[in-house]
Amino acid sequence: MDSPIPSLFVGEGVSADYALHRHSYSDEIFQFISDYCRKTIQDLDLAVDVGCGPGNSTVGFTKHFKQVRATLTVDVGCGPGNSTVGFTKYFK
Repeated sequence: MDSPIPSLFVGEGVSADYALHRHSYSDEIFQFISDYCRKTIQDLDLAVDVGCGPGNSTVGFTKHFKQVRATLTVDVGCGPGNSTVGFTKYFK
């Protein structure tokens, strides 16, 4: 059964196109976040990247935190009876 909701990320070459056009973040933004957190917490052990998508920001956080946990929730299907799946990746 076809989904009534069109998908933008289906088809050959989509992953390559997405990676090519996905923006990256400068290290300055991660430094800013890290500095902000250190104002109240001196020892930064853990960062949690909620809704990490492809993980571009997750990798940037690894330079500033001892551990990073990346989480992503994906809807599987559409409508009643379908479920949501959560993924967590740990970085040290």
